[in-house]
Amino acid sequence: MKYIKELIPAGQDITYPIQGRVFLIDTIEGAGSTVNVKLLKNGSVIHSIAKRKPAFKVIADYDAVIMSADVAVTVGFFLSYEDVQIGTSDMRINNTTGDPVNVLFAGTVAPVVGEMTVKNVAGQPVPTYFPVTPSVNVGTLPAVSFAAAQSVNIGTLPAVSFAAAQSVNIGTLPAVALAAGSEVVTSPKALQTNTTLAQATVGTVAASVIADVAAKRVIFRSVGTGNIYLGGSTVTAANAAIVLGAGDTFIDTMGAAATWYAIADAAGQKINMQVLK
Repeated sequence: MKYIKELIPAGQDITYPIQGRVFLIDTIEGAGSTVNVKLLKNGSVIHSIAKRKPAFKVIADYDAVIMSADVAVTVGFFLSYEDVQIGTSDMRINNTTGDPVNVLFAGTVAPVVGEMTVKNVAGQPVPTYFPVTPSVNVGTLPAVSFAAAQSVNIGTLPAVSFAAAQSVNIGTLPAVALAAGSEVVTSPKALQTNTTLAQATVGTVAASVIADVAAKRVIFRSVGTGNIYLGGSTVTAANAAIVLGAGDTFIDTMGAAATWYAIADAAGQKINMQVLK
């Protein structure tokens, strides 16, 4: 590689009989700002380029270069077989806050389409950071309407734990319209009151043995020697759907708050009862 810097007089051709593949103009100094360049191979001009400025580069096999100028200039240039790159050792933009650097984007930037998947396992949860006093706003939930005989199973809602001074705004809960015969099922609340009632004597005439509108579960156990029949006020041995033999137990969780009647096939039968609320 050769680097040459010399004066090119106005209107004169200066020939450099040097072989190479890369020609690069580094600097042009003087009254003029351009030079004319010809590349030769075996005595013939293969490229003729007029009015070239600094940083002009051409890559071609040549064995001589001729330069001329309309106005006398001093030219610095490279003649080389290897590529030549010109750069600066330091570049700094000293703009201030009030002097932004304008950036112009032209054309269309295509969006990046794809999918991101987090494949962590159960023992490697993805942490979620909440700043101080965050607010989770669920917003207004929509109204839900059900046709006849449909059911909604809410199940057990999850526990939500927040640190101090954090809040959850559930917003406005929706109105739920249920037609006749529809059913809403929720997970039952744990029963906390357990009461053992006094033992009742059941005879051959139907009589009320328990009436507690607050009861959530009722347990009956026959401790006599005959059969005891449970039901409503008109229960008999013939129409009863629930029959307890000696030692049998019956548990009810749906109709515990109803008034229960009992009748036996023999006088003096005994029944034990337990109520949970």
